[in-house]
Amino acid sequence: MSKIAKPNGDDYPAAAEKHLLDSQTLLGARRADGAAYLSGYVVECSLKSIGELERRSASGSQIPEWKGSDGHRLGSIQSDLATLATIAGSKTARYFGPVCASLGSSAILGWKPEQRYQQASLSMPTAESFVHVADDLFYEVIGQMVLNGDV
Repeated sequence: MSKIAKPNGDDYPAAAEKHLLDSQTLLGARRADGAAYLSGYVVECSLKSIGELERRSASGSQIPEWKGSDGHRLGSIQSDLATLATIAGSKTARYFGPVCASLGSSAILGWKPEQRYQQASLSMPTAESFVHVADDLFYEVIGQMVLNGDV
């Protein structure tokens, strides 16, 4: 359990790692839809890890909760964090690196949890792209948090 696990048991860094490993395994088994689906959760959990760390700091009152369907809108979460990264003294700036900043132009922003109900339709190149973005973001955010002792 990470240092930023929520009292209800939600542990975004741990969930991001679990979903990353599962998405990589599914990609290796050529299960494109499952790999891409779980990659979206890697991105979501990595971004929410930044938010949770910021929420626990002095300026944390500015962080939205990202609940319900809004909690899965990757573009909205990324945009909120981009704004927070510009505030002097925010912890967000430490983890909002180039991968995080470039999410706005990534196809993974088209991800949505409702994909789980849809018929298999994603290509292997699309899944590979999603997993690649998820992997890069995980190491940029969660990997750096581990090195800094924040999780």
